[in-house]
Amino acid sequence: MLKLWSNGFDFIIAHTQLEALNIIAPIYGYKIPVVKRDAEELECDGWHTLDDDKEFVFFDEEKDTKDKKTVREWVKLNGIGYFASSEY
Repeated sequence: MLKLWSNGFDFIIAHTQLEALNIIAPIYGYKIPVVKRDAEELECDGWHTLDDDKEFVFFDEEKDTKDKKTVREWVKLNGIGYFASSEY
């Protein structure tokens, strides 16, 4: 089952934590598949899933728009991959 994973500032849609790490790894310059040492460095604040019913507001700075949906809706709409960052 797809979930929205976060490490505190990156948001990834994936089935498992390992899949999320393999999606984020190239963004941070790591090779995939992620090896144990790299996984430890990519942990950041610790990866966790967001509750499917939690509301998630996506702010698009380029368009200056906000869109609010549940995590479940965002996951269904976007599928596997990098979703968002609170850093950029």
